[in-house]
Amino acid sequence: MPPTFTIDQDLTLKEYLLAVLFLIRKSKRVKRFALYAIIAVILVQVLVQTGMPKPFDLTWVLIGVFPVFVMLLFYLVALLLLMTLLYVAKPGLFRQATYELTHWGVTRHSDRNGFAKPWREVQRYKESEHFFILFTNSFEFQIIQKNRVSIPFEIDDLRNMLDEQIRRP
Repeated sequence: MPPTFTIDQDLTLKEYLLAVLFLIRKSKRVKRFALYAIIAVILVQVLVQTGMPKPFDLTWVLIGVFPVFVMLLFYLVALLLLMTLLYVAKPGLFRQATYELTHWGVTRHSDRNGFAKPWREVQRYKESEHFFILFTNSFEFQIIQKNRVSIPFEIDDLRNMLDEQIRRP
């Protein structure tokens, strides 16, 4: 029988935002959107420049790409502000919770809400330097702090359990 892990968690705002930034950085959707937007702007600028009678000027391409970067930065800041508002408005989602990872699945206990999913409903997990992030669907995830695992070698045991129980991308 696999081991059982009980992890007491108290996620700070900084840790939550670090986890969100990690997910954004690793997201294929975000990378694809940014790449397509930049390619579209460059393509439009090149087509406009080649249709003009004057010589090709690279500065117009860069001027066209700049608003895309500003837009992506705006979306990132807006997302981080929304996540901060969520953290402030619903502290029970992040503070004073206990995760239990057993042979059955993952369970989260707290004063305000709970969460229980068998392993078959956990689609995948990602690992960062500070977190394990368990995904139950494309937009729902649970953040488990590595620094709350009591003994350092248990992190390897937890990783092995997650590898056995979850399909990892």
